[in-house]
Amino acid sequence: VMTDIENITRAATRDSRTAPNPKDLRTIAENTHHYRSQYPQIMAILWQRLRSTRWRCVYKGLILARFLILHGADRCTTDIK
Repeated sequence: VMTDIENITRAATRDSRTAPNPKDLRTIAENTHHYRSQYPQIMAILWQRLRSTRWRCVYKGLILARFLILHGADRCTTDIK
C-alpha cells in the first residue's frame, strides 16, 4: 500500500509529457522535513526515478532533485550531492 507522499512523488516524476505540478513539488519539499517517516520514502522514489531507463522519469527526477535542494530540508542537499 502506497502512502500519499509516495503517490505524489511518483506522480511528479511519472513518464508523461506534462511538467511536474508546482503544488506537488512544494508538498514533497515540505514533507522532507519528516526525517523518520516521509523523507526515506521520497528519496527512495527519487533515486529509483534517477536510475530509470525512461528519459522523462530521469528528467523529472532531476527537476525534483533541484527543487529539493532549493526548498527541501538541508539533508536533501547533503544526500543529493
